[in-house]
Amino acid sequence: MKRNITALLLLMVITMAWGQTEKRKMILNMKDGTTHSFHTEDIDFVNFVKVEDNPTDELNIEGTLSIEIPEKFKESYVMNVMQGENKIAEICLEYIKPIKKQTVVVYPVDRATRKVDLTKGISATDGGSVVWDENTNKVVYTAGTTPLTTLYISNEGLTATTPAEVTGAATVSPDLLKDTRGTEANEYKIVKIGTQYWMAENLKTKRYANGIEITQYSATETVEWNANTTGACHIYADNEENSLPLYGRLYNGHAVLSENGLAPEGWEIPSIDQWKMLKTYAGSSALIYKDSTPMSWVDGGEGTNLTGFSALPGGYFSSATGDSHEGLDAYFWSNTIIYDPLTKTNSLCMARLNNKATGFAIYKNNGHDYNFGHSVRCVRKQ
Repeated sequence: MKRNITALLLLMVITMAWGQTEKRKMILNMKDGTTHSFHTEDIDFVNFVKVEDNPTDELNIEGTLSIEIPEKFKESYVMNVMQGENKIAEICLEYIKPIKKQTVVVYPVDRATRKVDLTKGISATDGGSVVWDENTNKVVYTAGTTPLTTLYISNEGLTATTPAEVTGAATVSPDLLKDTRGTEANEYKIVKIGTQYWMAENLKTKRYANGIEITQYSATETVEWNANTTGACHIYADNEENSLPLYGRLYNGHAVLSENGLAPEGWEIPSIDQWKMLKTYAGSSALIYKDSTPMSWVDGGEGTNLTGFSALPGGYFSSATGDSHEGLDAYFWSNTIIYDPLTKTNSLCMARLNNKATGFAIYKNNGHDYNFGHSVRCVRKQ
């Protein structure tokens, strides 16, 4: 606002100066103490252009910094490596399919693009190299022989070799998805699986991205839920204290497709192709996607959680059954619409994990009616 007022006043001064018959100067006093003067008769017109910060300015790392590898990834499976306000690298605890193990990998940030360079990863687990092809979502992993606790980074790149001089230490902190909508604020863990970045928790919000509140129905309001066509949410068993932190909210298909937006800024509800991309890379076994906490799935159905996806069996909600399948199933919406010729209605494709080891299903040719309530996981836009 201040910038607009200043610009308007300056324009008025210039206009008044042009209106004078005698010669006048326009003098600009700059913040650095310098002044610039112009004869008004030499000025054709004045134009004010909003100047944006250029995010493509080349990243400059001052000196050579050490990067200490964290021992735990409790708050997020992705860590930001910072020098001041600049992100210079990223540390991921991620699933490497060729060796079927979780590995700690450090990736530098490309200086020109300021994006994480997935072709130059160094495994802190054994000192090997990790090179991704973002077009195919495939990785080439070359094993090393020495675990690393410290790496080093400078304008010359990322290295495991101790340099002659280290000028400081980089700051390592959890990369969290911070989602603020009006007075509501949520934070979510992030996990890298393949070249995709996923929320490692289910969406919890009761508001759309634009701040509008989503209508929430209780377990007894099945008739009202079924009649809803504008977007709705539900907490399993109406248990906000226990179910919400574990499972997030269940949303109907209308909420998923709402023009108000359900995904956090910079993220999106995955298409069925994005779900397929996840499964194609990591595999079809449900074990590696499911949370490993004992008793989190019934009948010993908990997994190894090697991918860090951390799926929990939040069940589903519908007008026919009410709350159902807690402990047995996790249903996740996609944003892909499919037409059902039998019912002559649209439905949404989805993904499903159950308490059986092989039970990771991607429903690409059929789906569920919009009036089902399912969990939502978002994937970061690429």
